[in-house]
Amino acid sequence: MTTADLLAHRITMLDRSEELVELARRRISEARVRRAEQFNREHRMRPSTEAIEEGDLVIVRDSKLDNVIGGKLSWRYFGPFWVTEVGPNAYYLAEMDGSVLRRPIQGSRVKLYRKRDGDPDVLPEVVLEDGEDEENADGNDTIDQANQ
Repeated sequence: MTTADLLAHRITMLDRSEELVELARRRISEARVRRAEQFNREHRMRPSTEAIEEGDLVIVRDSKLDNVIGGKLSWRYFGPFWVTEVGPNAYYLAEMDGSVLRRPIQGSRVKLYRKRDGDPDVLPEVVLEDGEDEENADGNDTIDQANQ
């Protein structure tokens, strides 16, 4: 190749550089979108088949044990809790007696509670209106029952 051929080739490359830069920019943008979608699929809060809603029973993973060496037989989860509110990345939980936890729990630590055969049925606390007692919730007066 002569110097004139090399210069002609270099001129054509410089003319095409804007096209090539735009092509590279477009490919990088598409690759970023694909990677973001893949990341969201792999790292979503939970599988779509295991959606947790308000009123569900859940257990919470004890994240303090994640970096502990040993502790093979330690309880990894505690609960169950009631889900009182679902946030974007967290769940607001309540104890079985109805007392609400102070802080929300990160969604990746929460797991749906599956009742085993033989476990006692767990029902939520009945919220009564007008300050009624649970004994009086059926409408009968306890004094009338005592007098009978």
